[in-house]
Amino acid sequence: MKILLVGSGGREHALALGLKADTSATELHCAPGNPGIADLALLHPLDITNNAAIVALAKELFIDLVVIGPEVPLVNGASDALRSAGFKVFGPSKAAAQLEGSKDFAEGVMRDAGVPLLSGHTDSLQGEFSLCAICDGRNVIPMQPAQNFQPDGMGAYSPLPWAPDDIAEDTYTQVLAPVIAEMAARGTPFIGLLSARLALTDDGVRVIELGVCFGDSDTQVLIPLLKTPLATLLYKAATNNLDDVALQWREESAVSVVLAAGGYPETPQIGSVILNLPNVKETIVFHAGTSRSTAGLVSSGGRVLSVTGIGEDLTEARDRAYRAISQITLPDSFYLTDVALNASVAEKGN
Repeated sequence: MKILLVGSGGREHALALGLKADTSATELHCAPGNPGIADLALLHPLDITNNAAIVALAKELFIDLVVIGPEVPLVNGASDALRSAGFKVFGPSKAAAQLEGSKDFAEGVMRDAGVPLLSGHTDSLQGEFSLCAICDGRNVIPMQPAQNFQPDGMGAYSPLPWAPDDIAEDTYTQVLAPVIAEMAARGTPFIGLLSARLALTDDGVRVIELGVCFGDSDTQVLIPLLKTPLATLLYKAATNNLDDVALQWREESAVSVVLAAGGYPETPQIGSVILNLPNVKETIVFHAGTSRSTAGLVSSGGRVLSVTGIGEDLTEARDRAYRAISQITLPDSFYLTDVALNASVAEKGN
């Protein structure tokens, strides 16, 4: 299977890692990609807002599956253009991508589907989490829950030791399945990755917002823990064929910490040289905002790198992630020191 991955961030680097590990992926191309993805895939220059250019590249490379990472090309109708040209695509149509593109549209769908929304006066909040699901238009296959450090996506971890065991099942029943059924009933079936940002309240799960692509930070913990071959999984979703799929997960925990450029999020400094990328056991360094210049590897965005540690529990995963990120040299960069801290302490206490 020849795969084209569209995008250039940390999320795409994590997806590239998962796709490359699947033996059914005989060729992996990424456009435009980044220096980290270059180790896993063949990169091609691409303006991801130009649907005709995306289709032309897929034709030129005789692609079997196109995986669209970011929201912009989805809302822009890239999937529709590719499907019209005969390609299999993991990513919703322009109409279905309105779930993220238009708040009013998303609220209308959820209201019609009877999905519980978070009201402005909920005072019994127990925690926030996100749940992603792989969808083929009919079937919804939930991944495992993660927690993302909002608002600027500075890290994530999974699984969630503080959450009830049935949280994924509850969210599937109350949120994901009804939304997918409603989209199908409206004649705009959702094919791709549906994500929900959720609040756990005393009254159960409530939706904060929906998304139509893998979340940045969530992906960097979910993909390393997923044992199910990713390329095969996304191809099944793209071909309406998820009927008998059950996901397999590693028993470990993952914690991802983002290294941000000085001045992020308002005015991130770019063009600074990055040195001393670590090579630590059970850690992965994902490139999010990097590029190559004559000076070497330099920062090119606000979130520069994310470092994921994997361990037997959150404490070990955190230790690995923080040991690795502390070795990286980037002037004025910073990172949160408390990603998954409370959860790891609570887990030890259980």
